Amino acid sequence: MYGLIRIHFTMFEKMLHQAMQNCIYLMLVMKALYTYSNYFAGLIILAALVFIVKSCATPVAPSGGEPDRTGPVVVSTTPENGTTNFTGREVRFTFDKFVDRNSFRQNVSIEPDLGIEFDISFSRRSGVIEFTNPLPENTTIVIQAGTDVTDTNRNRMDRPHVLALSTGDVLDDGVITARVLDAETGRGESGRRVLLYREPFDLAERANYLAISDTSGTVQFGYISEGTYKAFWLNDVNRNRRWDRER
Repeated sequence: MYGLIRIHFTMFEKMLHQAMQNCIYLMLVMKALYTYSNYFAGLIILAALVFIVKSCATPVAPSGGEPDRTGPVVVSTTPENGTTNFTGREVRFTFDKFVDRNSFRQNVSIEPDLGIEFDISFSRRSGVIEFTNPLPENTTIVIQAGTDVTDTNRNRMDRPHVLALSTGDVLDDGVITARVLDAETGRGESGRRVLLYREPFDLAERANYLAISDTSGTVQFGYISEGTYKAFWLNDVNRNRRWDRER
């Protein structure tokens, strides 16, 4: 009977070494099996230890292979883009991989600038934006995740992702498209914050809309209401959506 218990103990020890190095301390507990004269009681404790070891497992990304150089992609939103008569208090961006949470917090904007306050939380691969107060009635709202959102390997998004919804029956459909180019090379400038003002305007005030250029330098303001606008690219270092003359 001692020999049988020893065989089971050796098999378990091998499995423990291969599966859970971070739970190696449980090997000390297994030595208690030798003190049991009842073989079946020993097997019961052995099965319990196997369950405990499995519960200690932590999923990790597989090692080896080519390094991940692709940025995160939004695979779905809740609600869907283009939703009207929206009455909810939160929206959700779900990515194809885990994202850096701070980068998501810092690169979410809501257009137009109506002073809408919100909190951000996370659920696995989803970023959840919860509005602090009810949204204004009969208004088109655009929630944007900018290109500076990164995954856990610091790969940036290729282009911003926009979720447009309306609290009324109609979704504004105005579009303005432009490109931000380097004056010397003529190449597109990625990640530039472009401000859009409705006329008449004052550059000392916050811009009505904000958009961020993609990897080609293209910037697009979508779902805007009818009117006359002017766009400016500013080095908005402190992200306050206005021109700081002293800088």
